[in-house]
Amino acid sequence: MGFKLINTRDTPAFKLRSVIHPSGFFIGFMTHSNPVGDRFDERAVGLDHLALRVADRATLEAWAEHFDSLGIEHSGVQEEQAGPVIVFRDPDNIQLELWAFDADLVRSGFNATPFSEAPSSE
Repeated sequence: MGFKLINTRDTPAFKLRSVIHPSGFFIGFMTHSNPVGDRFDERAVGLDHLALRVADRATLEAWAEHFDSLGIEHSGVQEEQAGPVIVFRDPDNIQLELWAFDADLVRSGFNATPFSEAPSSE
């Protein structure tokens, strides 16, 4: 399918395998060591989170303003390894991210998936 493994990371809490497609489509496969239960949670089997790539920081800032105008809680623009990101949650508590990903910033041995805390929906 053309994906290239760009990063692996193993910690006591999770294992991560990050791949990128020549088109720029990025997937991080994560397995948590402490999966949990009934409500959506990143540690449960299934979707951890979904990150969508945006062009640049200016685009993220425009999204932050749009979210503010709608009253949607979000992290604000956060610096992350491989580019700035905004983290927010959908009504089912699924973490979503808008990320100005820059493959040139990815360094071997470092996480290429954002870890900003999203606002809680509770």
